[in-house]
Amino acid sequence: MLERYFLKPQTIDGIRNSWLADPIEKYVTWLTKKGYAARNVIARVPILKRFARFSWLQGARSFDDLPDLVEPFVADWVASRDNGRSPERTHRFRNEIRGPVEQMLSLVVSQFVGRGRRPRALVDPFATQVPGFFSYLREERGLRETTIKTYQHWLRPFESYLRQVGVETLSELSPPLSAPSLPVRSTDSAGTRSPDSVVVSACFCVTCIERQSSTVIWRRSLNHRSSVVFRICRVRLHGMK
Repeated sequence: MLERYFLKPQTIDGIRNSWLADPIEKYVTWLTKKGYAARNVIARVPILKRFARFSWLQGARSFDDLPDLVEPFVADWVASRDNGRSPERTHRFRNEIRGPVEQMLSLVVSQFVGRGRRPRALVDPFATQVPGFFSYLREERGLRETTIKTYQHWLRPFESYLRQVGVETLSELSPPLSAPSLPVRSTDSAGTRSPDSVVVSACFCVTCIERQSSTVIWRRSLNHRSSVVFRICRVRLHGMK
């Protein structure tokens, strides 16, 4: 596979004489299968050769030694090339170095997860204000995870909206909670509000209220797009029990 990108025999020999020759070739094959352009492959291999030299000098003798050397390698290279770059350019340069190394390691080191591949842990929306809400959906309502994910998806922008307008606790909600107050998640160029965002947000508020036996008056209306919009016209909240 190396011959596809490098014409000079000494370049290929230099790669194959590296102690990371097999991971590098495996990575080149992976890039090819993923459809990366030749210029990207050619640009990334020298980074891996340099990482191989750096890691060997640092005492690495097995692939499992490599993950702990990624950040020192990046820091060392950035320090040697720091010519007054702006913070933005330095950040981009770090990623350009780190990315190929982490991609290669993900192919040869079991359970390796690089910085750019770690899933961000998402906190349940309204976890502080209503800590039992999603447990209630699972255990008492028996909703499936796909449905719960829908609730989480639409309640996050609603939570963000309340934070933006200064509502920190649900007891601060005052009627009417109208459709324009709900965050817009448009699905077309006209900016049409998704009915799901309105319904889920309203159901969330109503569920919290019903669990406290508060009085709720419903009003159902249709907007110009015929999407169902719920308005909670009277709400009394005193904290979840």
